[in-house]
Amino acid sequence: MSFKGTVDSLRQFSLAIAQARSKKKQNRLIIELLEVIARDEVLDRRGRMEPRAVKRRPKAFALLNRQRRQFREVGHRNRYWENNLRKSYV
Repeated sequence: MSFKGTVDSLRQFSLAIAQARSKKKQNRLIIELLEVIARDEVLDRRGRMEPRAVKRRPKAFALLNRQRRQFREVGHRNRYWENNLRKSYV
């Protein structure tokens, strides 16, 4: 389905649905809207397939996913911290 086509169709039908005098008329317009949306297909486009993947973290440091006072610096990442740990991280 086309997202842009769906938005356009919804904009066109919304005023008519809001101005409908009865629930029956509103329901008919909503059904017609859904049919119009279903007919608006996007054709397959060659060369447009994107694989899903997670990029690697571009930073050389670990994620801070614990509280700071519990977090310890990974030793091999920074030689300065290896021999000189701060007391607040211990």
